Amino acid sequence: YTQAKCDDDELQKTVYDASFQLGLPAGPLEKQHSSFRVSSLYGMNFATGTNICTKADHSKRIYLYSHQLPATIEESAFLIDRSGFLFGWQFQVVRTAIPPTATRVPGTTIIISPAYTQHVTHFAESSIPLWHAVSNPDRYPVHSNADRIFLQQSDFESELPWNRGILRFLAYHANNASIVDATSFRASSLICFETVGLVGMGLHEFGFFANEQEAKHFRTQIVGFFGVTVQNHSSLLHKSRCLVLQRTGSRRLDNRAAVIQAIEETGLYDCSAWSQLLHGELEKMSFQEQLAVVSSTQFLVGVHGSG
Repeated sequence: YTQAKCDDDELQKTVYDASFQLGLPAGPLEKQHSSFRVSSLYGMNFATGTNICTKADHSKRIYLYSHQLPATIEESAFLIDRSGFLFGWQFQVVRTAIPPTATRVPGTTIIISPAYTQHVTHFAESSIPLWHAVSNPDRYPVHSNADRIFLQQSDFESELPWNRGILRFLAYHANNASIVDATSFRASSLICFETVGLVGMGLHEFGFFANEQEAKHFRTQIVGFFGVTVQNHSSLLHKSRCLVLQRTGSRRLDNRAAVIQAIEETGLYDCSAWSQLLHGELEKMSFQEQLAVVSSTQFLVGVHGSG
């Protein structure tokens, strides 16, 4: 169990540079019982374990079969303030051996459990932190060498295109892992994964990435992965391209034209041509088309929400 907290403005610089390795729990591999290890760097949350069990019922519950683990989560310090596991998981310690009827899954599995499915922002909170792990394989040897990613709470094919796209990208970089969900198993059956790397929710108020370098690398790699062409029009001779989004749902800018005018009056941005071109049309585009548009925008304005 590792924890680091900082209260000053140097939060990300100091926390994410902390030197540690999140490997498997020490000791021999016990096939009938679970072992578990948590690392909760403030805003980045991961865990590793062996014989970690769950059910194919789209729940948040994780079953730990062990006589050695503490009886409750509070006693074991699995959950701490802002640990990132508070909303994503519900741990239950079971003081018996793993039932012989359980479905055993060999190899290494990454389990992603977004607190809210069908939602771009909250899905990203639980998936994009994996980029930090695969970018630092020496610190996260389990997460960066996976056989599969298990989507705990939703079915891959029914997820939003953005979520499927990001997950495919991350699976490729996590040792080209496959993606499985509950549909791969018998309904409500107990599934026990031999080796597990869990990804807890990040804290979006600090950003999805550990630092600016990882964010820039993510952007470069994902547009390349999907073959997106980025149009750069920002220079001393060209105004920066501004996109003022207008969603088709209830969260809308009632005074969108006035917002565009106010931005353009600064003389720094070209909003009208780019924004008018996409008026109410962005949500109709494919994931790759949306990625191309947003990646070619220097200044983005929108209403709070998953849009």
